[in-house]
Amino acid sequence: MTFYYVRHGEPIYRPDSLTKKGELQAEALSEKLGQIKIDRIFASTSIRAIQTAKPTADICADSLKDEIKTLDFCYEEYASDEFSIFENGVKIGWCFDIPADIARFNSREILSLGKEWYDASEFSDKRYKEGLLRIGMGADALLSELGYDHDIENGRYIARAPSNENVALFAHKGFGLVFLSWILDIPYNIFSTRFDIGHSSVTVVEFNDVDGVCYPKVKTLSNDAHLYKNGRYIFTLYFSYN
Repeated sequence: MTFYYVRHGEPIYRPDSLTKKGELQAEALSEKLGQIKIDRIFASTSIRAIQTAKPTADICADSLKDEIKTLDFCYEEYASDEFSIFENGVKIGWCFDIPADIARFNSREILSLGKEWYDASEFSDKRYKEGLLRIGMGADALLSELGYDHDIENGRYIARAPSNENVALFAHKGFGLVFLSWILDIPYNIFSTRFDIGHSSVTVVEFNDVDGVCYPKVKTLSNDAHLYKNGRYIFTLYFSYN
């Protein structure tokens, strides 16, 4: 199985939707994924994720085994509540964007805790563990539905029903950094401070089994090549003439 993690296009957060540029990004993305022939499409329950997925669903209609299936555990607001920093009840930013928190995540003390980094006493007032386990359980349920059971203790997957399907999940950045760190068995404190995911970008993870066992491998991270044609950024051209 090849798994495509797609971040939504450029958004309008209030009300939840895509900008004109975001709509164009979704169209460009559909041309790329249409060549691949996606078999299953999942999306966050947010409108901006569904709107980004829709052009791909339309162009891949002949290969899709079902309509877009929405997954509430992917909803970005939940992850925002769990992985943001608040002062006096006001959100000041995601933990992976704040310099002081980046430093904490990468301190010797936190790194020494490995996958249990969230049990550090200084995070006792945070919801990191709660959020990680919530998203992790959702991710494991999704991959199990697709035929791959997570062997967390050994950092691998048992290919119970391996396939050659192309599966796409359209969701978000904040949620996505947790989701990808979980399915790749890389501690979130390391993953979230070293990788980024751009609007409408595609991260490709291959689940190739050997004797029924898979160690997922990232083939591309935050690829936005679909936004370029003939060596030029297509939106620069579009907004120059419109």
